[in-house]
Amino acid sequence: METESRNNPPHEDDSKSDQESSTCKEGSTDQKNPTQDQEGSTDQKNSTQDQPELFTNQWVDWLRDALADNHVEEDITVTIENCVTIRDGSHFCWHVRLANGRIEVRNGRAADNEPEKLTFKSDYDTARAMLSGGKTVQEAFLEGKLRMGGDIRKLIAAYPALNSLSLKKA
Repeated sequence: METESRNNPPHEDDSKSDQESSTCKEGSTDQKNPTQDQEGSTDQKNSTQDQPELFTNQWVDWLRDALADNHVEEDITVTIENCVTIRDGSHFCWHVRLANGRIEVRNGRAADNEPEKLTFKSDYDTARAMLSGGKTVQEAFLEGKLRMGGDIRKLIAAYPALNSLSLKKA
């Protein structure tokens, strides 16, 4: 049975390197609002009235707009591809590229030939916890819940720039 992903097709230059994250088709979801925990209360750090449901095309658009006013140093070049396994078994992928002082956020997988590419793969609950501040990237990695690919030194070099990013206030 083929797993359907909830994302747009990969960027037109993308090559498909593995079956898990190569399909990024538009899909539907019937999960509850991911900013709510099991009891229905809302996470404080992740509750923004204008923020759409996590790991949807609308969320990537929101993230792109929220990061639009940020700038990074001209010499920083890194692409971070994120693939999340949704609870229904589908995959949602997006990537963030820092280059030439700019930040680009796009739906789908990054091109395999993208320079300075790093990949992150996790399950839905882990990704949600990292975004809400409930779990650090280091904790998720040490627990085996976050898989990384690429040259980790590039991530370390880009850390100050990534840490300085802020979301535009609605």
